[in-house]
Amino acid sequence: MLKINLVSVGKTKEKWLQTALLEYEKRLRGQAVFVWQLFKTEKLLENHLENLEKFILLDSSGELLESRQQAH
Repeated sequence: MLKINLVSVGKTKEKWLQTALLEYEKRLRGQAVFVWQLFKTEKLLENHLENLEKFILLDSSGELLESRQQAH
């Protein structure tokens, strides 16, 4: 089963985003396990990411990629 680690600084405050994330988690139940990790500061998050081999960073000011680009 696929394990998806979702990490963030602070809590998700936007109600629409919480609803969307829970919906994805529900739809993928049985295919993937979600593990949520919340960090108090950006520095703590950066330290965590340094130890990972791969990760995908979502940033509202980042480059927009199509699904096929993300798959590579």
